[in-house]
Amino acid sequence: MDEIDQAISEIATKHGIAVGRDDPIMVLHTMNQRLVRETAKAQEASLDAFKSDLEGIAHRWGDNAKDKAEKVLSAALSTSTDTMNKAGERLVSELRKAIQTDTGNLLNQIDSRLKQSRQIAILNVIAGLCVVGASVIVVFAR
Repeated sequence: MDEIDQAISEIATKHGIAVGRDDPIMVLHTMNQRLVRETAKAQEASLDAFKSDLEGIAHRWGDNAKDKAEKVLSAALSTSTDTMNKAGERLVSELRKAIQTDTGNLLNQIDSRLKQSRQIAILNVIAGLCVVGASVIVVFAR
């Protein structure tokens, strides 16, 4: 039983009206079925095009997201490299100042001790001269 026979049987069962294959209502039924098939094909084609467009958009979004992520990572890496370089330069500068300060303090201490050593040496020379002088006096006084 084809589609038209099923429609005729359904109309007779539900409405109690006998309809033939050449009845104008059946022509409308056939035209309606044809329109439904054509509309379904057109909708399927539209859905395929829409699906293709969505896939293209999703691919572009993925590429854009990837590009933006790479830019963000590159900027973060650049910023962190700059920050590390600045921190390193600041650390080297502080270290240089600390070394200069410590070296200056040590040189001052060495200079102070050298002065003390010179004074002690001079006093030793004077004491030695005094001892020699006293020895000479003792030798001649006898």
